[in-house]
Amino acid sequence: RGGHVVVMTVSESRGTRPAFLSYDLPTINRNISSSHNTPSSRAPPLLIPGANMGLASYSPRLRASGTAAASTVWVAVSAVRARASPGAGGSLRVTVTVGGQAGSATQLLSYDLPRVLVSWNAPT
Repeated sequence: RGGHVVVMTVSESRGTRPAFLSYDLPTINRNISSSHNTPSSRAPPLLIPGANMGLASYSPRLRASGTAAASTVWVAVSAVRARASPGAGGSLRVTVTVGGQAGSATQLLSYDLPRVLVSWNAPT
């Protein structure tokens, strides 16, 4: 949970109270059928289900192992949609930040393995 300072003014008297108001951190739903696998480049958008993603778009951001997603869009209080940046690796930690609050899940994203194409001309 993240705390916020509340400032209240009544009849020109002012008072503050730190950490008076807090919000639940965003969470990523681990009950999805499997981790997301995406191409290492030109990845399609991924729907990241969860909770506490905000009642409106509070500038959500998604990072996969520290690398910012190419784009992140708020969908609903229970999901964001993101296009992963080009990358490599498997079992990556994904972090969603909404309104300055961050939540994460491990082993949620992996990139396709590279393919090696071999071509040779047979002697004639």
